[in-house]
Amino acid sequence: MALMIDLNVHYAESAQRFLQTAIVIDDQAMMGPVETIVPVKLETPTGSLFGAEPDPEPQAAIGIAVEERSAPSSATLNAKILSQAFLDQRMICGLYRPDVGEDRVSRASGAAGAADIVVVDWHLETGNSRPAKEIILRILQNDFEAKGRLRLIAIYTSQAGREAIATELLAELEHNKVLQGRFTRDGSDIGNTSTRIVVLNKRTTPEAADRDEVVEERLPERLITEFAKLSEGVVPSFALASVAAVRQGAHHVLSQYTANLDGAFIAHRCGIPHPDDSKSFAVDLITSELRNLIEVENVAEQTLNDEVAEAWLQAKIDRGDTFRTDRADVPADRVLGFVRGGSVAVKESAEHQTGFNNPDGKLGKDHKVTTGTLARVFYPTAAAARDGVQQLARLSTFQREPHRTRSPQDWAPKLALGTVVQQIADGVSGAILLCVQPRCDSVRLSQPTAFPFQTAGGEGQFNLVVRDAAGVDHQTWVNLKPRDAVMIRFIPHPERCAVFARPDPETGRFVFEAEDNMAFVWLGDLIAMKAQRWVSELGSRVQGVGMDELEWLRQAGEGKIRAGWT
Repeated sequence: MALMIDLNVHYAESAQRFLQTAIVIDDQAMMGPVETIVPVKLETPTGSLFGAEPDPEPQAAIGIAVEERSAPSSATLNAKILSQAFLDQRMICGLYRPDVGEDRVSRASGAAGAADIVVVDWHLETGNSRPAKEIILRILQNDFEAKGRLRLIAIYTSQAGREAIATELLAELEHNKVLQGRFTRDGSDIGNTSTRIVVLNKRTTPEAADRDEVVEERLPERLITEFAKLSEGVVPSFALASVAAVRQGAHHVLSQYTANLDGAFIAHRCGIPHPDDSKSFAVDLITSELRNLIEVENVAEQTLNDEVAEAWLQAKIDRGDTFRTDRADVPADRVLGFVRGGSVAVKESAEHQTGFNNPDGKLGKDHKVTTGTLARVFYPTAAAARDGVQQLARLSTFQREPHRTRSPQDWAPKLALGTVVQQIADGVSGAILLCVQPRCDSVRLSQPTAFPFQTAGGEGQFNLVVRDAAGVDHQTWVNLKPRDAVMIRFIPHPERCAVFARPDPETGRFVFEAEDNMAFVWLGDLIAMKAQRWVSELGSRVQGVGMDELEWLRQAGEGKIRAGWT
């Protein structure tokens, strides 16, 4: 039997592939021995080497002596050793040594926006942690305004008492209106699902109960390990490795798209009936290249293979986790078999499932675990399973959503095929609608235009998970029959010749306003292929041919009656 994969090593390898840059902010950073300039008074010798008469009075001269000395502060950081250690990990380390009086917060937070890891000294002024706190708060606020990002901040300090530092910083976060309630502390670590703040000690830190000394030579390696904790999991590791592949191949892609292609592209643009269509043509070229980078690096095979999935399940078993719903218990060995056996193995496990928390100790057929309820056994509660499955459902369905999509300040959603909206009247949320207007009929508009929408609703069945205007996830059914369509007229933008949402200054949500002043909150845009598939299904309903047919022959055509009369 092959050795089980060490998941911690697996996660760290993905993190190491991804990480490229770090910024170190420390006012005591030194690039080597400290040099002190010492003025020395020199006197002209009384006698000449050539036998000439000396000057009547010796003339004084000023000489410069360079004295090497050890660091003047116990908090000094050896930046040369640290930068070399980062290079050994194939990472670039930037160094910022702020001075009192300069705009440290803007400069440091700006650099942090381009850095994978931020390292900051706790005291950027002697005995004063205020500058470091201001820098950290600005970085976290910027991340929040950008809809979040993976962020590791290491406080690298010679101050004793790591837990006390973390407590002090968390109190500062709780006083910030934007960041309040978004972080928790575990010992000397602060974080949430996408952010991690750790406190580490320099070699010169006094002895303390929670001292965690990390010398400069070992700091990059430790930071990679800490960053990997942010991306622990099968899916996070895959995502990290995928982005790493794109990063590493980006310059290769750029080298293929040279100015030599300009003439060909402009000719294409000028030669098609609607020149603006060339924009989507160009976008498709680049996105295809980026997908190819992930595929040729074999990222999915390396991070989502059988061995990784089995290691993930085995880790749960080793922790003592069980695989059960509120009624059924599935044996661990059977669950391990699901990785390679798939849906067939899940179905075959039914006879081995036992009743759990049932009054009679038996397990009814309706309570057995199936492929439709399988996710429940991998979560501690039904609510956690629901949240996890619904989140993945939205990620696999929506290309853009207001709560997770980063967008430029002047960007606004455009109404077209796949746009999902919710009607709002007097502040009350109403029907959810899917726009099915073809993309070509959603542009180059010069007058009020009717847009077709399919309504959503119903109980029990669902084919879409959508987060509504109130931020609540709903399982809803999009009706794909012509009879369930509604037409709503919108006025296009006079210059951009399409219908765009406007930001609501009170709620911050994007709102489409119809010609009759009805308001529709933008909930997201479906992935193009998903929207096109549904429109094709809708079109097939329109093209359906209704006719009276001999029932016996109709059933035979469906394979329900076989030839012969026996």
